[in-house]
Amino acid sequence: MHFLPGAVNSLVVEDGQGGALLVDTGLDDGHARKLLRGLAGLNLRPTGILNTHSHADHHGGNTFILKTFPELKVFAPPLEDAVITHPILEPITLFGARPPRELQSRFLLAPPSSARLAPEPGLTRIGGAVLELLEVAGHASMMYAVRVGDVLYAADAL
Repeated sequence: MHFLPGAVNSLVVEDGQGGALLVDTGLDDGHARKLLRGLAGLNLRPTGILNTHSHADHHGGNTFILKTFPELKVFAPPLEDAVITHPILEPITLFGARPPRELQSRFLLAPPSSARLAPEPGLTRIGGAVLELLEVAGHASMMYAVRVGDVLYAADAL
């Protein structure tokens, strides 16, 4: 397992066969590039993406990574998968309507990426990596923390 610190942290969970699950891809293309450079430096290839929740700073790097690796599947908790697929849902839930153009920035509206429902909480395998998903709703309507061995990646959960 590897950790990429940043304004939003990312986790890389190896599958033991040269692949790795990417957990949270950051705000934008810049973070995604760093994540992919880190993988290349470790001689790993991405096998999937798990977004812990649907806030733009956790899935904004998805589209950059998917341009290079279009075969990857993106996973997210219930409801969060819909927002990642249709990012306009996030500001609509915050404002009750489409936000004014001045507020339609990368911090609120990440590019869409087709997300599918992640497995239920518990021990699971995503993108070949074995991990435990824990429900930690609160910061987002539904949010997962990820545990691998003795390490807990809780994203924005407290």
